Amino acid sequence: MRVVKFMLESGGMETLITNIWDKRLGKKAFKKLYFLRWPTEVKYDIAKNKLQLENFSAMTADGIKQDFFACMLLANLAAVAAADALHGICRARLLKSNKHQ
Repeated sequence: MRVVKFMLESGGMETLITNIWDKRLGKKAFKKLYFLRWPTEVKYDIAKNKLQLENFSAMTADGIKQDFFACMLLANLAAVAAADALHGICRARLLKSNKHQ
């Protein structure tokens, strides 16, 4: 394992553990990759903690697959609904002069 540490803009220290040994990838590259991956980590958090992906209701392989795909369908439907709502909100606020978005 390789441990990469770097400072965040907030002043905190971020520690990443990786199996990438290529020394051409320095701290700057890992910092950039970390922030590119962050949306994926957020989706994992939603699936595992909010939708309880690992809390299967079935005991057979087929039932567990069904639970998994139902969870993924729910996650995708929620994402589509959120994107649609955000689009509507942005359109409604387009002509308003609010201080903050």
